[in-house]
Amino acid sequence: MTAVAYAHPTISRFAIAAGMLQIGGLPVGLLAERAGATPFFAYECTGFTRRVEELRRALPDDIHLSYAVKANPMPALVQHFSRQVDGFDVASAGEMAVAADTPIPADRASFAGPGKTPAELSRAVAARVTISLESETEALRVAAIGERLGVRPRVAARVNPDFQVKGSGMRLGSGSQQFGVDAEQVPALLTLLAAMDLDVLGFHVFAGSLNFYADILAEAHGRTADLVVRLVGAAPQPVRYVNLGGGLGIPYFERDQALDLATIGDNRAAVMSERLRPALPEARFVLELGRFLVGEAGGYVTRVVDRMESRGHTFLVVDGGLHHQLAASGSFGLVIRKNYPVAIANRMGVPGAETVSVVGCLCTPLDLLAPDVCLRVPRSATLWRSFRPAPTGWRPVPQRSSAIRHRRSCWFRSQAAGFARPMRRSHMARSPEISQAILEDVKAVVVVTLDIEDQADDLGPETGLYGNLPQLDSLSVVKLIVALQKRFGMEIEISEIVGDIFDTLGRLAAFVESKVRREPLRGVEY
Repeated sequence: MTAVAYAHPTISRFAIAAGMLQIGGLPVGLLAERAGATPFFAYECTGFTRRVEELRRALPDDIHLSYAVKANPMPALVQHFSRQVDGFDVASAGEMAVAADTPIPADRASFAGPGKTPAELSRAVAARVTISLESETEALRVAAIGERLGVRPRVAARVNPDFQVKGSGMRLGSGSQQFGVDAEQVPALLTLLAAMDLDVLGFHVFAGSLNFYADILAEAHGRTADLVVRLVGAAPQPVRYVNLGGGLGIPYFERDQALDLATIGDNRAAVMSERLRPALPEARFVLELGRFLVGEAGGYVTRVVDRMESRGHTFLVVDGGLHHQLAASGSFGLVIRKNYPVAIANRMGVPGAETVSVVGCLCTPLDLLAPDVCLRVPRSATLWRSFRPAPTGWRPVPQRSSAIRHRRSCWFRSQAAGFARPMRRSHMARSPEISQAILEDVKAVVVVTLDIEDQADDLGPETGLYGNLPQLDSLSVVKLIVALQKRFGMEIEISEIVGDIFDTLGRLAAFVESKVRREPLRGVEY
C-alpha cells in the first residue's frame, strides 16, 4: 500500500493503494459498484472507534461521553456508537427513535433544542429521557405532560452562559440566544421547578462548538465549571447530572490544525478534581460531542459526468451537488468561502496539473462545490471525493424536486489506515505589495474590531488572520467588513469576499487597496 504523508489531518487518516483512495480497506471504485450508483457518503467504523479511544486515553475516567445524534443519525452508525459511548443526545423525535433502538438505556439519553413540540415532549417523558429545558414555557408543558401520563419527568436546566467563547465557529452561549435560559435567570427557573413534580437532575451548559484552540477550550471549561458551581446552591435537589457541552473542533481547511487532546485532557482532569468533584460529589459529568466523533471518518463520493470549457475556464460537472453538501457550496452566501479538501479518488498522489471548478448537477449557479482547485483530471469520467464531516440528514433544499438525485449512505467495517492528498490551490508565499499607509489603517481597524490591542505590535503583512487569530470567527468577520467599509468609504460585495482575502493582514490590506484605487473615497486620500 502506498504510504505518502499529506499535511491535512483528516486526509492523513485514509489509505491509498495503486493510486486509488481506500475507505474501509476497499477502493472507492469498488465501493461505487457496491453502492449501485453515485453520489454516496461512505464511512469507516474503525475511524469512529479510533476517535473514541483517543478521547478515552486523554480524558479523566469520570467524564462520560455522549454522542450528539444530530451530527449523523444513520442507524448503523448510532448502533455502532451504542457500544462505544455512554449516552446519546437527541434533538428530534426521529433521532430519539433511532437512539431507542440501541442498547443504551433511555435514562442515558438527553433531549435538547428549542421549539420542542408537545408530541415530542410526551414521547421523551414517557421514555424517561432527560429533557434539557430551554424555557419556562417548556418547563410548564413538561410538568403538565408528566401529570397526564403519571410519570415524573427527568429534566435539566439548560443554561445560556454569561461568558463568551472566542474562536468558536458556532456560538451557542452568551448574549441573546434561543438556546437555554440566561444564567442570571436560572435561579428563578429552579425555584419554579421546585414547585413542580419534576426530577430535576442538574444542568446543561453549552457555550460554543467548532473550536480547535486548546487554550481557549480550557478557559471555557474552567468558566463553565465556575458557573455550574455558582448555580448549585439554587438547585432544588442534589445535582446528579451536568452536561458540559463539547465544542471540540475538527480541521476543515488547509491551515487548520488537529486539536491537542492531551492538553484538553489535562485541563479537564484539573478542573474536575479541583472544582467540580468537591462541589458536586454525586454528579455524572457528560461531554457531548458530535462532529468531533464522526467528521473525520467518512466523506462524500460523486462522479464527474461532464467536463466543460467556458471562456478559458474548466468546469467539472458531478452527479452530486449542494443538496448533499450545502456547506461546501457556500451555504447560500457564506461570508468567507473556502474549499474543503477535494481529490480525484482514482488519481490519488498525482500532482495537480490544471485549475478547475467542481460544480453540481442542479440548475443554479449556487451549485458550486469547489471553485479554482488544482487537479489532474482525465478526459474520461472519474470520481471526486470531498473530505467533509458526515452529513446531518436531509439538506435544506426541496427534496422532492425532480432535479434532485438522492444520495446513499454506506457503512464499511473493515480496517483502514493511511494517507490521501488534498488538492488545493496553492497560496503565494508572500503577501502582495501594498502601501504602508493602507496597511497601517487596515491593521488599526483589525485591532480595534477584534479587541486585540495587546497584539498590535506583533501584527505584520504576513500575520495570519482567519484560522490563525481565534478572535476572528464568522461573526467577527462581518463586523470587520462593516468597519472597513466605514473607514474607507467603500462598498464590499459578498461575491468579492473569498477565503484568500482573510489569509493574512497583507492580503486583506491589498484587497482594500484595490478597492480604494477603483472607487472614489469620502475624504480619504492615498
